[in-house]
Amino acid sequence: MSVSEPIRNNKDVTALLDYYRKRDEYRNYCFLGFGFFTALKVSDLIKIKWRDVYDFALDMFKVHIIIEKRGENRTIGLYLNKHLERIIHDYKATCAPDCTGGSGKCRG
Repeated sequence: MSVSEPIRNNKDVTALLDYYRKRDEYRNYCFLGFGFFTALKVSDLIKIKWRDVYDFALDMFKVHIIIEKRGENRTIGLYLNKHLERIIHDYKATCAPDCTGGSGKCRG
């Protein structure tokens, strides 16, 4: 059985994110970016919805979001830094117009 190690080098993180971005796989790019910049577990990441990160009334990204931690009965506040906001913006640009409203499909 092999052992997996966390990525500790910023260059490796950047290289992995660039790999998916250059292949136009923005869903994976965004998912990994969220994981790297928030340190959330996959079970918490998959619950994040567009309405959690984007204010449709103001047509802008939120600066802070509240996440309910799966299985821990608690919520945490997260700051969406400029790197993560850029990643989300790139992903949003690849989505069909109704995708971010929750009913459509995103490309990539």
